[in-house]
Amino acid sequence: MMMNDPNMVIAVDGGGSGCRAVLWREGCDPVFATGGPANITTDLQAAIASLAGLLDVVTSQAGLPFLSAAVARVHLALAGRGDHSVDTILAERLGLTRLSVSDDQISTVVGALSARDGAVAGIGTGSFLAVQISEKVLFSGGWGPVIGDQASGHWLGRSVLEQSLLAHDGLIAASALTRNIMDLYGGAPLGLVRFASTARQSDIAGLAPMVVEYAQSGDPVARGLMQRGGRYIMDGLTALGWRPGQRLCLCGGLSAEYADYLPEAVQAGLAAPDGTALDGALRLARQG
Repeated sequence: MMMNDPNMVIAVDGGGSGCRAVLWREGCDPVFATGGPANITTDLQAAIASLAGLLDVVTSQAGLPFLSAAVARVHLALAGRGDHSVDTILAERLGLTRLSVSDDQISTVVGALSARDGAVAGIGTGSFLAVQISEKVLFSGGWGPVIGDQASGHWLGRSVLEQSLLAHDGLIAASALTRNIMDLYGGAPLGLVRFASTARQSDIAGLAPMVVEYAQSGDPVARGLMQRGGRYIMDGLTALGWRPGQRLCLCGGLSAEYADYLPEAVQAGLAAPDGTALDGALRLARQG
């Protein structure tokens, strides 16, 4: 296979906890690979390192020569990509000559809805909401882990740390979850604070499965957080103009956990996504 194969396309879906790639060539099976976190807002240098390693892995697994990605048509759908300012840096640092870049929100919408009208609640390490009408997309949220990303894995992790400290201070009733969280960090608030002050976005989001598990067993603090997240999803979609009865896809690793915290009328109308964010990134790559 020639290095400058014009049919070679690589798509990447990059988020705060990890990234995925697919390499597509005419007449060949797609090749998939996974890599480390790639949020270009919270840590650009780490994201570039993850992306460089991922491109090397996916081309190697396809049996292609080193640096084959340099001449491939590549689309990077990346968490934290707010504008075009970083695109040139990515192209230069990764050695890509045919690069297009978007945030991971639009790739999620394209993958989930294709060209159909509907809404997406993208809930993973980060979060965003979107409504598509006649192929025009309106977005809400997705402002990052410091001041946004409500209902996300990071938000759940940060919130349960906060609730655990409030319980320690006697401002809310402690629960099995808050006691377990405190025990994880030495049984004292200082250990929790030290963890939170140096933890990566993915580390804090790693607490989210515990919140989900405790909520399923009836823990009041955990259920309260899941209910708050569910209300945020509904309020945000309503503000964008979505109404029950219209198509709604829950996307992202944490999204399905919120289904039970949505109104019954909404639950009844949930639709499976057409595809994943990586599928959307591949479609954008082939268009670009």
